[in-house]
Formats: sequence, structure tokens, C-alpha cells
Amino acid sequence: MSNEKLIDRFRKAEFPPGLTKDVEQFIAAATALRPLYPPALLYQIDFGERTLLRELTAPEEHDSHWWQTGLHIVRKGIAEHPALQAEFSAVLENLYTQLTSRLGPYTDVSLREITEDTVTGICLLSEVVTYPQNTFVAPNAYSLAQALFNHKAWYRAVYSGKAPVGFIMLEADAEKPEYYLWRFMIAPQFQRSGFGARAIELLVEHVKQQPNARELLLSYIDHEQGPAEFYRRLGFVETGEIVEGEVVMRLNLEVTSPGLSPSES
Repeated sequence: MSNEKLIDRFRKAEFPPGLTKDVEQFIAAATALRPLYPPALLYQIDFGERTLLRELTAPEEHDSHWWQTGLHIVRKGIAEHPALQAEFSAVLENLYTQLTSRLGPYTDVSLREITEDTVTGICLLSEVVTYPQNTFVAPNAYSLAQALFNHKAWYRAVYSGKAPVGFIMLEADAEKPEYYLWRFMIAPQFQRSGFGARAIELLVEHVKQQPNARELLLSYIDHEQGPAEFYRRLGFVETGEIVEGEVVMRLNLEVTSPGLSPSES
């Protein structure tokens, strides 16, 4: 359904006046951003508007809710323009609170298969990551392309409730045996909510069920804003190895690793 038809459907529906007003302001913010966005990135604004309107007007029809990512795209866009920031920032923050309450909860974390319907959004999660985090892990589209040609790859989308929040990919070689956290990301709008720590815990539970699994390996780029401390708090320790410029860590799967508080993950 086109954005225009979704706007029409929204305006014909009955919502509380405050919510209707805030959504109208969201539409106005997206409209104001379009001429300011690079042409190659206009699809992001369209995605943001379309997903929010679609899931607001018919939430039960959708197994995945993308409105939070869509709203983040618009909020991120107006933040780059002081006049738009002054006009729309407060109302979009209020809209986020209203939609979370109306469409949630977005708390329970799960690892789900990626489908034809969700792959575009999973790839888009990487596109909203900014420097320096976008240098720490390959884009999700690149990871999925690699997985097509690697039979050892096991990958899932990370969900919080119905909201896709990240991506995780394991390289599993039961013959060695070796299990390696190949790719992992949580989109910036979902960070520091505990989702990353819980996703790793779920991956560890999965790996423990695999043949001869005794440890989980990973590697990271050594950077002051990198993920080293996050992994250390989950029980990973450096092995002393450097592979292709990245620091290798391991988790002993026979030792239960602690979880993290939301502010730490």
C-alpha cells in the first residue's frame, strides 16, 4: 500500500485526538525532510512513514513492527536541521511514548528467522548506524550475502517483542569443533536497553546445544568506543590472539556468564 493510501486510511480511522495530532505532525516532519534528504536515501523516509502508519492502523496484521525504526529515521533527520528540530522534536518524542504504550510491549527478546517480508528492514537496521560503530561490523546485507555461500553460517534477527532490533550470525563448525560469533549488531535506537546482552545469552544457549561445543569465540576491533567491555562483562576473555587486526575473545561454555543491566548493554 502506498504512503498516500496509508495516510488516507489513518485519517479515516478513529484515534484519540492527541495521538491523531502527533501523527499528523510526524507526517509533516517526514514531508519537510524529503527535499532535504539525498535522493539516494529518500527511501528511508518513505520506509519510516509507511511502517508507522501501517502498523498503527492495523497492528494485528503484522508479525514485525518497524515503526520504531521508522520514527528513529525521521527523528535523526530533523536533528540535522535546527528549525525542524525546534518544531518537531518534542512532539515526536511524545509520539514514541504513545505508540510504545499502544502497540507494545517491546520487552521479551528472541532470535527469529529472517523472511522475505523482513529482510529489507533487517538490512536497513545497519544503515542507521553511525560512525564509529558502523566501522565495527559489516552491514547486515553484506553478512546475509556471505551466508548464502557459507553452509556453516547460522543467522537470526534479534527481536524485542514484535520489533526487530538487530542481527546476529554464528559460524558453526561441529567437526573442529569451533563456534564463532561472526557478526552481531543492535541498532542505535535500541541500544542500552538490555537487548544486546539477552541476545548473546540466547546465542550461548543455542551453541551449548551443538555437538562438542565447549567455547564460543569472537573478535573485535580495538577502539575506545568498541564493544570489548560489553563482551568482558558477559564473561568473554581475550585469548592473546590477533586475527586480521582484530582481538580474539573466548567464552568458556561450561561457565555461566552473568547478564548485564540495560544501561550496560
